[in-house]
Amino acid sequence: MTRRTEKDNANTTYYSGGYEDPVKYLRIDKVHRFLEKHIEINPKTKILDIGCFGSHLLYKLHKTGFSKLFGIDVIDIRNKYPFAYNFSKEDIEKRTSFSSSTFDVVVMSHVLEHLYDVPAAVEEIRRILKKNGHFILCLPLDTNLFARISILFNKPVHDPFTTGTHIKIYKFDNTIKSFKKHGFKVESVDYSFINYGRYDQKIPFLKKIAALSPNHLSSEVVFLFKKTS
Repeated sequence: MTRRTEKDNANTTYYSGGYEDPVKYLRIDKVHRFLEKHIEINPKTKILDIGCFGSHLLYKLHKTGFSKLFGIDVIDIRNKYPFAYNFSKEDIEKRTSFSSSTFDVVVMSHVLEHLYDVPAAVEEIRRILKKNGHFILCLPLDTNLFARISILFNKPVHDPFTTGTHIKIYKFDNTIKSFKKHGFKVESVDYSFINYGRYDQKIPFLKKIAALSPNHLSSEVVFLFKKTS
């Protein structure tokens, strides 16, 4: 029997939910549940996670039954996270090393708002997706009422007002229109009330409240887009 090292134990804890940032883990769990709900579990399904960082989502997908998993990030994380699945250092705003029509599913969670050349990134996603492939986008809505109130009281809740890493603030309807122009159609949307849906599972009607006016009441949304052209 192989003896487990301290690093093995640390990795197991890390990937099983021992995330140092609970909010980020909530995001990962939300996207994982959304993908499980809408994408049939098939070992042949090729999935790419853009901005995968420590491969947390890919690890959860592997445990679910998916096996053809890939991750890219602008930061090389292989030394810190040895469990990284088929990782390559890539910039989605430029042409990646992947062939056209490679992936069945592409996932991007809390990345789009950090990009400068969004049209180039969306076109690259479209290129590497197979015909009728799906793109799952998790996006914060920094226009929501609670964020605005927090700003008034000098208690910012999102990156653009704290670390300055959000390049652009997105609105719900404009995001849909933008992706339609790039050959995508919306198939499903999941909403989160305040605090990234921390209470949504315990109080289901909160999602319905957030859906009434996403720009004002939803802290983030998850879109399921399908490549149409």
